[in-house]
Amino acid sequence: MMKTILCVQGSHSICSNLLSYAQLLQIVQRQLTQLLMESVMILHEKERMLREEKENLEREIAAVKNGNDSTVAAMATLCLLR
Repeated sequence: MMKTILCVQGSHSICSNLLSYAQLLQIVQRQLTQLLMESVMILHEKERMLREEKENLEREIAAVKNGNDSTVAAMATLCLLR
């Protein structure tokens, strides 16, 4: 509908240029949306990994406090996490 209105008002080359700008804008918007979705997925994965690391550290701290784990083993694990 926009093409018809624009073509009636102006020359065909103006109409085709406007359509190509609209198409380019749509492509850019799709790419931006895709990049944002990928960023969100990456952030979710990082969050999951950080939660797992936190849980592991909390278990290790609890084990050391309870005397269920040797200090040397806990220190080795902490070194591996760094």
